[in-house]
Amino acid sequence: MRYLVKVHCCGAHWIAHVPAIDCWTLVRDKRQIRMVAGLMIADMMGTDSDAIELDLSEGRAVSNVDEFTAGTAASVRCWVPGHGEQSAPALPGAVGEGG
Repeated sequence: MRYLVKVHCCGAHWIAHVPAIDCWTLVRDKRQIRMVAGLMIADMMGTDSDAIELDLSEGRAVSNVDEFTAGTAASVRCWVPGHGEQSAPALPGAVGEGG
């Protein structure tokens, strides 16, 4: 299945938002956006990530996560690898940090 991923610049980080599943995650390393978005979709949909195709689309630039979440629907959920759906992560714990 093919999913649209809206990628938003968030300071030195990136937000990968998948409107079709009302979910987003914070990514530190731009090179990991596609991989992390695929893992998020697979985890939230209970499917194999190999069956997922992604279309990345440029979103808006935001200064922080609060600015992004203020501009999205109340139903949009945050996903953290290994933890599933969570409250919004602090920037220091962003996905892809340290590597």
